[in-house]
Order: sequence, then structure tokens, then C-alpha cells
Amino acid sequence: AMVRWVLTSICLLVASATGAHAAPAYGVPSADSRWSIQLHTHGPLSESSGSVEWHHGKARAIGVDAIWWTDHDWRVTHWSHTTGYDFENCVWDAANNRFAEPDEDSPGDERFWERYTFLPPFHRKAVVDSVASEGTQSLLLGVDNLQGTAFFQTLDLRQTGTRKQNMYCLANGVKVRFSLLPETLDPATDKFVLYLRLSERETEWHELRYVIGSMHEEDVDAIPLTWVPGQWNTYELDVTADAKTLFSTGGLDTLRGEDNSLFELRIQLSSRLGGSPVVFLDDLQYIVDPGVTGDDLLAWMQDLGAYYESQEPGTSHLVGSEISRYRSQPHMNAYVPGAPFLVDYTGTGWPDSLYYAVDQVHAQGGIVSYNHPWGPGVYGDLNETEQQKAARILLMKGDQLATNLYGCDLLEVGYRWRHGIQLAGHLDLWDTLNGNRRFVTGIGTSDTHGSTPFYGWAPWLASATFENNFVTWFWAPSLSEPDVIHALDSGRAYFGDPYLWQGDLDLQTLDGFPMGRVVVTDQPTHDVQLRVDNVSPTSKVRFLQIEIRDTPAYHYPHILRDETFAATVVGDVYTDTVTVDTTTPSFVRIELSDSGEPWAFSNPIHFLDAVPPDGVDARRAAVRLEDVRLLSAQGLVLRDAQLVLSPEELVLSVDEDVPGLGQMVVDPGARGAPSGVLGATTWNFDGSVLTLGGFSGTGSTVRVLWGAVSVKDDRAAIREVALTAGRPNPFGNGFVAELALPEPAQVLVEVLDVRGRRLRILLDERRDAGRHRLAWDGNDPYGRPAADGVYFLRMSALGRTLTAKAVKIR
Repeated sequence: AMVRWVLTSICLLVASATGAHAAPAYGVPSADSRWSIQLHTHGPLSESSGSVEWHHGKARAIGVDAIWWTDHDWRVTHWSHTTGYDFENCVWDAANNRFAEPDEDSPGDERFWERYTFLPPFHRKAVVDSVASEGTQSLLLGVDNLQGTAFFQTLDLRQTGTRKQNMYCLANGVKVRFSLLPETLDPATDKFVLYLRLSERETEWHELRYVIGSMHEEDVDAIPLTWVPGQWNTYELDVTADAKTLFSTGGLDTLRGEDNSLFELRIQLSSRLGGSPVVFLDDLQYIVDPGVTGDDLLAWMQDLGAYYESQEPGTSHLVGSEISRYRSQPHMNAYVPGAPFLVDYTGTGWPDSLYYAVDQVHAQGGIVSYNHPWGPGVYGDLNETEQQKAARILLMKGDQLATNLYGCDLLEVGYRWRHGIQLAGHLDLWDTLNGNRRFVTGIGTSDTHGSTPFYGWAPWLASATFENNFVTWFWAPSLSEPDVIHALDSGRAYFGDPYLWQGDLDLQTLDGFPMGRVVVTDQPTHDVQLRVDNVSPTSKVRFLQIEIRDTPAYHYPHILRDETFAATVVGDVYTDTVTVDTTTPSFVRIELSDSGEPWAFSNPIHFLDAVPPDGVDARRAAVRLEDVRLLSAQGLVLRDAQLVLSPEELVLSVDEDVPGLGQMVVDPGARGAPSGVLGATTWNFDGSVLTLGGFSGTGSTVRVLWGAVSVKDDRAAIREVALTAGRPNPFGNGFVAELALPEPAQVLVEVLDVRGRRLRILLDERRDAGRHRLAWDGNDPYGRPAADGVYFLRMSALGRTLTAKAVKIR
């Protein structure tokens, strides 16, 4: 951990000095810089051909400042991975030219031995029950070089799985065990090879070859194995140790040997000069170190990234995970600060796992992206008509509006073509969500796994490779995880094709509200400044204003304004100011292009006439009422904002995440210093802005007063029923909740699980007016610890029912 900290610190200092671009000098002064990040990238912990080293080199080549790794969680934890091949239920699948059998380690999947190359003219392959080292069946392989040629004729079979569940990362401490009976194998003419293709580098693949028999045409790295003819020989090959020996030089460099996936396992039986070998194969096993956990592997990824950063600075590495355990569930990426985080699925199934997973990530201070909405494939249905595609897009919009994107914070929008849906369809979904007050940050992505199945680090080619090569840029003070998360969650990001354009892009109102903000305003217009650099005079800026409507949900974005400006460029910088009519709730965003399809996209600025029913999270909250502005907030959800003119006061209603820790910064405009503040335990006016802090939790009301104050400061008064899940949250062994009563009342407080089932009754009695604390030890009624997961407190009092969420994590 100390090595990782030192290496990462050095690389972040280098990145801070060389990799960032200063923020545009206009609007409210900002310390933010522009950074680029690839958010959906798979290394050797997934079913990848690309090593971390390979991705690192590709990212550095195009100036990507950071990669946030998101390997599949079920692969990181080895869930449903193939552990062996015993041939007991194996059948020949003639249609696909392969042997197949159910994979009991991965229910519903199959494991295969399939032809890799063209079969030699004279060969035999069959599952037989005449001989076996384990069970009753084995695989027979035979080759006849009847012509007596000097070159080898080879029977080559590859072991695969339905979901490539046979692939392991060598950081698991991988060993391969198998038994071989060489019935006929002449060391002068024949050989059996276990060939392991590992991960790719810039100009090569790492490979291991274990050879029984002739070493003719084998290079010096091939590993010979001894055998006894006519009997079963059992081998246990330490693949990880052999890779370290061949591909690293010791010390920290041993990480490079582990930076490999067991991408492909093949068996090859070869013969030359008239040979006629026959062998039987049985009991193939994949063995991994049982002491290596998923958390260990993610920590290893951190060490590996820090190592490559120290060797070739310029690209930093952050480690997340892809939430993808259950078959056919939508995939999501978890980006969490601090130690890498894996969702705990204990006690869940597919129907409730997504909300459960998102809640866990949020409880850790992280954010979640909704990945490739129409599925992980590339092609989709190539015979699909445009009408069928439009129907599929409409269905997806309905699903995501109904589920509110499962509570995700980000949406992968920047795909050239994914599962049959082109870029326009992804933009349509995004605009529909924002038009229905689902404020979600759009991001670009490549979902690259290496050069297979699609490349990701190359200029777009609408051909068989189908690269999806979008990158996300964002404005933040640094590349630290909290800063990246805050920038993405607040919408301070844009995305595009780094091979067509790399530069600064920003939107900001003259009030200083940047892209991503949800501005509650009573003003009829707002001026929005656009700034793009590194553009050519032929570049075009498309300005879109799209209506935000009230419920019920609508499925087709209503465009209020669609203008394309020919860029007026000074140097290589385009600037413009656009006056936006904000009498109708709407959002604005821009697209960049030269001709044809656009190649860069901003996130929106939203303009509303009132706070929406679900509130606005602090990271996006902004208010402009007359000349009073809410500039920023943290630790709360804004529920309402009103400016009362007689007597003058600003009323802000908020739900504070943790009582006493919320904060808001207000510019009072011409009104200047307030005469009093109610509902905040601390406030300070420095001559220009008012900083408010310390509210009363859920249902807080803050009043900023100007003029004579005749109202007693009643910040501690209780005006309505309130319930707060309390601290700590998330919790381990228990927590303390707080409830508030404006008058004496009968109170019922229950603990519910995510399905709404009652687990405990914590309180059912009459309580006096005031604040009351209530503890839950985390156990069920019988004293047994409740499973980790999301729970809800439900309080009923004075005719109201309130809920608060708490997360239990071991």
C-alpha cells in the first residue's frame, strides 16, 4: 500500500503539472482544470485480450489523463467460472464443429472444445469410454502424417465457454492441471502442446507453450514436459510462476508477468515425417489460489496501475468495477472513492439487485453509470428495419423513465453504434430523460477490452471492427477520485471523439452557473456563454434548447430551438453568447462538428421555474430569484426556493444528508448583508457572499432576512414531523436514528427490507414533543444479525408517514 501511495502521488504531481488545461477565464473564477478520462475499460480481470500495459500505452498515445478500470465484478470474484473439463457429459455438436457439455460451475452455460484452425486431412477426435483417468470418458486425439511431409500437420482445439467463463487473470495464482495418456507418441516426429495465449502488448502477445514430445520448431521459451508412454501422466503447471519468469525481471516488475489473462487455452497434436500419434486427454482443471479475494485483485490493479504510471507517467489509473453478476441484467459501472469497492449481493436476486447495488455504491460516496442501454453487443439485429429500431428505442425510453435509470448518476451516451443503435438513438434517450427532469450526466465511452472483441483505441471505422472511441473530459481541481466523482456527478463534463478533436469546451451563464447545473429562476432570459478551443474556422456549433415538461412522462424530446453557428474563431478559440428564453422550463446543450455526424457534446444547463418534486441534489442546485443567487451547496437536497419581497426574505427548504453538516453559499445581490438568518446554526457574510451551515436534517427550512427582524430566532423549534436515519450510515453493528415531533403523539417506527417486508418494530408508544433518539442494533427480532443491505425506517405519527434509508455493510 505504501508503494502504491508513493507511486500514485508522484504520477498525480506529474499529471497536475503537465496534463491539465486551465479553465476558461470568464464568469465566476474557478480553480478547475480540464482533464480527460476513459471511464469504461477492461483489463486482465475481465474477459480481455488487452493488458493494463497495452491500455496504458494506448491512452498515453492520445493524451488520456486517466483510466478508471471497471472489470466485471462476477469475474473479479470468480463467480460461475469454469473449474474444469471432465468429458463425462460431452457430446459432439456437428452444427458448430465442436464438443460441448454443460458447465456445472456456471449453470445455464456450456463449455466447449472447438476447432481453432483448419483440420488436417487425416485426423481423429472423439469422446470415448474405453479409457479414462477420471470418471468413465476421455478425449481421444489422433493425427496421421501419411505423406511423410517435413512440416507438422496439426490438430488444434480451443477450450472456450458460453460467456468466456473459462478465462482467469494470472494475478489469481493460476495453475492448470490435466492428465494425458500418450498411446503412441514418437519424440522424433510427434508432439502434444498445451498452448496458452495470454494478453497482448503493443507489438506482441504473451504466450506459454508446454511441449510433450518433439521440440522441433519450438523457440527457447517453450517448456518441455517429461512423460511415460502407455500410461496416464498427470501435470500441474504453475502458469502464473512461469509467466513471471518469462515476462518480468523481478521486484515490482513481477507485476508485469501477472498482467495477463488466460485469454485462450488450446491443445495441439502434431505429426511430421510419417508420424501417427494418438493421445487421450482427461481431467483438465483450472486451479486458483483460494486465498486471493476479489478485494485483493482490485488492490493488485491499483498496484499495477501505479507501477506503469511510475515507468511511463502521463496516464493515471483508478479502479472501479462493473456491476454485472446476474445474467441479462443491465450493466452498470461503480466509481467509488478510496479503496476499490465490490457490491455485496448477499440476500439478493436479479429482480432487486440493481437498486440494491446502486444504494451500496451511493452509501460509499460513489456514483454509478448506466452502461450501453440496449445491451453489450455491437451488431444487434442486422436485419432490423428502421421502424423496428425506432420501436426498440421507444421501449427503452419508457423503461428508463419508469425505473428512473435505477437511480444511476451517469448514462453512457457516446457510442457510435452499440447493439444496433447508432449515436442518434443514444442522444434521443438522453434528451428524453433530461426532458422529463431525470438529470443524468452524459458520458462517452469505448468499453474497450483490448483488440478483441472491438478495439476502442483507434479512429472510427464503420467496418467489421466497430470501434466506439469516445472519451470523457471534465472540469475539476485534480484527478483525485473525489474530484472526478464530483465533476461527473454535477455534470461538469463533455465527451467526444479524441481522434477528431481534443480541446476545452464549456457552457456557463453570466450568473456563473456552469453546465450540469439545474437553475431555478424567475428571470425571463439567461445569457449563456459558449467557449470552445482548438477548433478550425470550418467547425460548426449546434445549439439545442429542449423543453422540460411536467408529468406525465413524454417520450419524444420537444426541441424549442435548433441553431447551427458557423464558428467565429479568434486564434483557435470560439466564443459566443446566446440569450435563452427561460419562460418555458428547458435545457440547453451544444454539439460540435465539421460536416456530417457531430464529434463532441456538452452536458446541459437546465432552467426551471420551480424546484421539481424530487428536489435537486446539492451538486447541481442553483437558484436565481431577482438578483439573489444560490451559488453552491453540499450535503443536502434542495426541496424549495422562494424569494418573498414584503418583508424581504429568501426561504430555502432542504433535506440535509447528515444533520448539521450541510452548507449553502448565497450571493444576496444588491440586498447585501442580511439582518438575520433562521434555521442555520452558523452563517457568515464576508461582504460579497453569505455562507450558511448546520441545518436540522430532513425537512429543514432556512430563512435569510433583510430589514428589521421582529421574529425570534427559532432555529431549534420543531414545526413538523421529521425522521433522520442517523449515524453512522452506512452502519455495521447498529445506528441511532432521530425523530422530531412538534407536539405529543403516538409514534410507530418500523424497520423494513428492500421489498417492504417488516423486520422489526423499534417503537410503538406515545412520545412527547421534541427530539428523540432511537437505536437499532442491526438484529432481527430473534437477536440474529440482519443481512448486509439496504433497509428503511418507516415512521407514522400525527397523520404522516416518513421513511429514511440506512445501509448495513459488514
